[in-house]
Amino acid sequence: MNRSLLVLAAALAAAGPARAVEFVPVFGGTFLLGQVLENGRSTSWNGNATLQFTPAMKFSESWGLIPTYAGAYQGNKNIADLGSGGQLFQDSMSHSVRAKGVWKRGDWKLKPQAGYRWELLRETTDESWGEGLFDYRKPSFGLEAEWAASEAVTLGASADWYRIEFPNYRSLESSVKSQGLGREQASARTLDSVNTAWTGTASFPFAVPGVKTRVVVSWTDRRFPEQNIVLPTGSLSSERRGDSIKNVGLNLGRGWRLGDTAGVYVDLQGSWTRLDSTQNHYDAEASRFTGDYYSFEETAVQPRAVFSLGRRKVELGIAYLNTRRQYLSRRAQSEGGTHLDDAMVLNQDNFFFDLAVPLGRGFRLLVNSTAATARSNQRYQKFFKTNYTLQSHMLGFSYSY
Repeated sequence: MNRSLLVLAAALAAAGPARAVEFVPVFGGTFLLGQVLENGRSTSWNGNATLQFTPAMKFSESWGLIPTYAGAYQGNKNIADLGSGGQLFQDSMSHSVRAKGVWKRGDWKLKPQAGYRWELLRETTDESWGEGLFDYRKPSFGLEAEWAASEAVTLGASADWYRIEFPNYRSLESSVKSQGLGREQASARTLDSVNTAWTGTASFPFAVPGVKTRVVVSWTDRRFPEQNIVLPTGSLSSERRGDSIKNVGLNLGRGWRLGDTAGVYVDLQGSWTRLDSTQNHYDAEASRFTGDYYSFEETAVQPRAVFSLGRRKVELGIAYLNTRRQYLSRRAQSEGGTHLDDAMVLNQDNFFFDLAVPLGRGFRLLVNSTAATARSNQRYQKFFKTNYTLQSHMLGFSYSY
């Protein structure tokens, strides 16, 4: 991957005419401390931090390179969706490097990119960083094309390839042949996947004056090299699991002035996602086969309002996000594991409150509160969490230039 970045940078530099490279560095970071509550019980004080550095380079009027480093630490508890279920982690850390080239000719822009991401997830605080069971790496590269049809209308298309690798993960069933686990976990690195994504975008004015519209349509092909398909007998086919993920997203936004020194920007985001999987599941304890086990449909709706207040431009953000996922064939289970007649449904409500007060010289005071409530008819919680509440209340600073 490092070689790919060097080749991309060399190609961009060679394409432009001989001239001094113009640097436009951008730096930003945040640091917050606060309290987290899980299911109404307070935990110890924790902190979150982010850091991003982008030393953008301009070689000519046509060519540029945008390398970026981004790092983040999340000290408060969070739920991550791995293997189609919520896994609880005490804290997490991520690092990513990316280089994006920009070539402009008339109304067209081409943007090749390559990157690498490290995600470190700790289930317990006594784990050493880099040794987490669900740590993963994500190498990626892609190409984006953008066409400005007019001042108000922009169309885009992109193709991306990425691989998700879990270097420390080995399934329990592959090591001890444990009964009661899904037979799809019989191999070792069953979470690893190879992905190809195609995306189309369109930005244009809405029928209502002043409303901006953005539509995103994507399709992702996901392959699992070490996950064999489960047969109705509980044995494994020689074929490997493949998923197809379709997504449609819509964003509507408009801003209003509220007097001479205040304003508000309101937007509404909505999305629909469908995952179709070839993988099935065999419950050995109940001798029950479920075809199409991982397929689901999911909808998400998020209204948001951001206020800019006073001459100092104090920003106040309020948002709500509802996500609802219904599995097509997977049945819900009772607390004891008995399969019910109803399809499994996950529903989550999220509330966000953000306040940013400029302090001068690039510093801002930040106040952040979030609350998440997950509800499901899935009562069996042995492997994944589907019913929980998480709250966090954070105070800190940000700096940018």
